[in-house]
Amino acid sequence: MRWAGLFVLLTGPAFADPVLISIDFPTESITAAGADIALIERILDMNGNPALRVGLHPSFDARFAEITQENIGEVIAIRVCGEIVVEPVLHTQLPKADVILTVRTAAEVNRLDEILTTMTCPGQPVS
Repeated sequence: MRWAGLFVLLTGPAFADPVLISIDFPTESITAAGADIALIERILDMNGNPALRVGLHPSFDARFAEITQENIGEVIAIRVCGEIVVEPVLHTQLPKADVILTVRTAAEVNRLDEILTTMTCPGQPVS
């Protein structure tokens, strides 16, 4: 009986990786936990404003390309820890699961970078 209880504790939701990134299309969503994120890079967007480039593991690329092709012209929502960060209109198919989080301030880039780097959503206990 003790072993069964221990097994439940070790495999329960407290040890599940939180969804850090969600890319919501009208037809479906792609979600990624910390281990699914292959790249986090601070960049400047095309207007010279601070932004964050986030690339998912290459295993996401084929499905991402397919979904973006199906949703050209649609608004998508990119969320970090459930919070909408940006809602761009999809103008073209994206061959790689790579997104740019264009935000208004360097402070916001810092906040998002910290969340994604530490793989901890605000309010979530640090393990």
